[in-house]
Amino acid sequence: MRHILKSEGQAVVELVLVLPLILVMVFAIVEFGFALNSHLAVSNAAAEGARYGSLGTAPGDGTCALSTVRGRALIASGENLDCSDIAVSYPGAPGSAARGDSVVVRVSHDYQFITPLGSLLVLLGAVGFPDHLTLEVCSTGRLEQAPASVARGGSAC
Repeated sequence: MRHILKSEGQAVVELVLVLPLILVMVFAIVEFGFALNSHLAVSNAAAEGARYGSLGTAPGDGTCALSTVRGRALIASGENLDCSDIAVSYPGAPGSAARGDSVVVRVSHDYQFITPLGSLLVLLGAVGFPDHLTLEVCSTGRLEQAPASVARGGSAC
């Protein structure tokens, strides 16, 4: 009867059973924090780009110069984005953009997970867990003055 009442090793077995669930919870909290930070950076970049674009600033080319809408959005993101993640358009009928028209800044960023949360969930039986999230934000501003030689095109938010 003494042998049945012994509980040696019970704590180790319980730890092995509960540890994966604790790790999932900790990784999920950490991942949520980093994903929220990335979403805020993307949202701030789109809003700052639309604000700067409404002043009549040139949209910018692929170089993202600091004096362009794309460059300003890149700086507002804390340079967490690539220049190719930022798109600037002036929706409306064909022709040149004029005062009062809209400027639309779209930012799309692929957020890569930093914790092994996906691998751990797949190990626990989750199927089809993505390895990244696409964060997309669109912001619109009204042109206070028209930028020089910018054609309309693109869609609104």
